[in-house]
Amino acid sequence: DDGSEHATWILHYALRMARHLDPPRVQVLHVPNGGASLPAVHRARQESFAERLGVELVFRDLPATPDVAAALSDHVRPGAEDVVLVGFRAHRHGRGLALGTVGHALLERHDHAVLAMRVVEPGNLGLPRVAALGLSESPGLVERLAPAAQLLAPDLEELWLLHVTEVQRRFLGALSYPRLRELERHGLETLERCEATLRRTVELPPRVERCTDVAEAWPTQLVMDAHRAHAHLLLLGASDHLLPRRFSLSNPLEAVLRNAACDVAVFRAASPGA
Repeated sequence: DDGSEHATWILHYALRMARHLDPPRVQVLHVPNGGASLPAVHRARQESFAERLGVELVFRDLPATPDVAAALSDHVRPGAEDVVLVGFRAHRHGRGLALGTVGHALLERHDHAVLAMRVVEPGNLGLPRVAALGLSESPGLVERLAPAAQLLAPDLEELWLLHVTEVQRRFLGALSYPRLRELERHGLETLERCEATLRRTVELPPRVERCTDVAEAWPTQLVMDAHRAHAHLLLLGASDHLLPRRFSLSNPLEAVLRNAACDVAVFRAASPGA
């Protein structure tokens, strides 16, 4: 928690999800900026909200350091037992919404389970009723996303499974109708397998929908599909391809964060043996 409004919105997510855990507990790690700790009124407001949800809220001030990501990582247990919730930038910046943030730095590490978020709908108060999962044929993606889906599932009324087959522009316009239908069938079959895998470990909401598309750029189409589903949250799995190494408007993550009308979360599970 850096004391910003965006950090407070992310804390709402943490508290909502934690109330389904045993024990229901959230630890707020604060690295002072310029030597300033969180104001007492700020902490009191958060403690009051946590108390209403029945969640134990613990504050911990860490020593000031320029490397906030390393400081946080050093004070979190390695492995999959804890999930670290952090933020991307709330507003556009010269280097984009993800690159250079604490969320980006922690996602690049593989020693903790990390859920990095950008909140654009604070009115949800961390309680999305409709969520969308961006899925693909990437081996093990569903299993890696399952812990994050499990945290969100108890409060969901709808879950949309989204898949986009990317086709280069020069070929897209020349696709025959049979070939287009074949790609769509393949996408639906992928989503059916993903749903079956997800159901083995996650109790899904009553309504689960599948949507597949064929498009030139999957980030743009995925955002459009999430919008059409009226999703409050779009969940993605982190990968080396998704995370930007340098700022580029064409980076998939930057494109999704920039264009999504709903909250966006990116999850990376801890590596085995971490």
